[in-house]
Amino acid sequence: MSNLSKCAFLIIASAISATPAYAQSLVGTQVTVNRVVDAPTYQWEWGAFAVTVTEGPSDIFSLSGFPNLFVDIDSSSILFDFGTGGGGGPWAMTEHYVSFEGFSFQPEAILTGVAITTNVPGLTLGNLDFGPNSLRFNYGGLSTPENTFLKIQLITTVVPEPSPWLLFPVGAALLMLRRDSRRPVAAV
Repeated sequence: MSNLSKCAFLIIASAISATPAYAQSLVGTQVTVNRVVDAPTYQWEWGAFAVTVTEGPSDIFSLSGFPNLFVDIDSSSILFDFGTGGGGGPWAMTEHYVSFEGFSFQPEAILTGVAITTNVPGLTLGNLDFGPNSLRFNYGGLSTPENTFLKIQLITTVVPEPSPWLLFPVGAALLMLRRDSRRPVAAV
């Protein structure tokens, strides 16, 4: 292996290995939660509130108007537990939703997908809408009988740090300059 290819290999390896690969977590961050009805004939907002995300049950909360619905946000998922008595329904309003805003994953990451585990009849991924830092669960038209649940697993992608990737073209340019400087100059 030539010195040039060894140098190129080392530059590429250092750029790739410098990119962090951590598990993303919401623990310690604040998420704004809101329950909204947004229908053509009826609009209502219960009021947004902030939840500081912790690991374990200390951040479990209930939503206004749902005495039997408990929500728990942990490091990378949201659990809706409709418990004894259920959440009710079917909810007649087609745009009856709970929104979560301001996800701030540590280290820096964005929400790129969701996966669900549920026993709520008729609930599909179509009931969820998400962006890089937010999620909306539309439960309009669904029934949430006793002992039903929904667990939303948040799938994230790390936002790469630019500095390791900037090293690669700089290193390649230096290698090319070095190679050009070693070429013999033709006599005139």
